Amino acid sequence: MKTISARELSAAELEAVSGGSPNLTVPAGMFDKLFAAIDKNLEMVKQLPKGGYLPPG
Repeated sequence: MKTISARELSAAELEAVSGGSPNLTVPAGMFDKLFAAIDKNLEMVKQLPKGGYLPPG
């Protein structure tokens, strides 16, 4: 999967992602924070011992 910054999306791509809404506003860095959280969670899963479980929260 290719990871790109939200700032690299064209206006047409943003419109497609937003369901065609031309008034989409995304706070700066929102996608970067989202991808960072996903990466952190994936890293946590990789560190689990075999048969381990994720802590609540």
